[in-house]
Amino acid sequence: MRRGRTDGRGRRWAARPAVRVLVALALAFLPACGVLPSPQPFASGEAPSEAGASDRAEQQSAEPFLLDGPHARDFALSAISRARERVDLELYELGDPELVAAVVGAEGRGVAVRVILDATEDYSRKSLGELEAAGVPVKAFRVPGGIDHVKLLVADGAVLFGGVNWGPRSWENHDFDLAWPGAPGTPPPPAELLGHVGRDWSADRPTDREDGPVVYADGHIAQAVLAAVAGAEKAIAILAADLSDRDTLQALAAAAARGVRVTAVVSSQEKATREAARWLGDRGVPIRYYRGPATLHAKVLVVDERVVVLGSANFSYHAYHANHELAVRLIAPGLARALADDARRLWRTGREP
Repeated sequence: MRRGRTDGRGRRWAARPAVRVLVALALAFLPACGVLPSPQPFASGEAPSEAGASDRAEQQSAEPFLLDGPHARDFALSAISRARERVDLELYELGDPELVAAVVGAEGRGVAVRVILDATEDYSRKSLGELEAAGVPVKAFRVPGGIDHVKLLVADGAVLFGGVNWGPRSWENHDFDLAWPGAPGTPPPPAELLGHVGRDWSADRPTDREDGPVVYADGHIAQAVLAAVAGAEKAIAILAADLSDRDTLQALAAAAARGVRVTAVVSSQEKATREAARWLGDRGVPIRYYRGPATLHAKVLVVDERVVVLGSANFSYHAYHANHELAVRLIAPGLARALADDARRLWRTGREP
């Protein structure tokens, strides 16, 4: 039996070997009293060649931290607990009692708190009432024909963003967030993420102003995904809870046809994704269903082990054209290699459609 640690509710999990997460360092970087340690590059497991080593190290040192679900929860709790000026939160699902309590605690000690929740998700509706009763400023967004699917925390200068929901058991899923600690000597988070909750809050509705080159919202995400796939020269890795958008499927098939190696791992829960898996398989795209603990909830695209597109949006028409979503597109070789390694590992252990 593999040894692991337990999460905040006593359940045991094992660290994923393909993703070397320096989470203790990320937490240590969060603003606090005293001198902060010097930054470290993301641990990719590959030493740079002598030629260009300094350039590559400098580029990797600017990459955010990659966190799985349990580590994302740790980061969120620490960031909210340490916040002194502001906590901005926009979430599809909020149901973790400790995190709800942390938000209430921040409001209680005088931090400026703003919370936006999806109006249709059951846990979020319950948490909405708890937050309102505690005096926390909170809004419920109802997206016509869709949902507010964003998962974004800004606590002072720290940012946590990605695909991980904040439900009671969401942390068990195979999923990823990106973390920017917001401390001196660490890479600054994208300005669009720092200001997104404020823009949605002021507009009293979801906004889609983010259209690149780093942060994309709503329909702009489809453009970023298609451009990344079209630009692939050697390899594409994709982890998807839902892979069903027709344009994305055609772009992946076209990439495979021109000799790009495609590694795709998807959840088998959605009928549309199962149909897409068979469609891709008929066109020579190797695809596997996720087989592992909990559920594959990730929404990750890696191109040529250099470009990463990651966020809240599934690779589906509904995500692109009905929901309120956010994604980032990063040039991040260390991050890309770690995620591509994870995709290859899951592909090897997955099952054929």
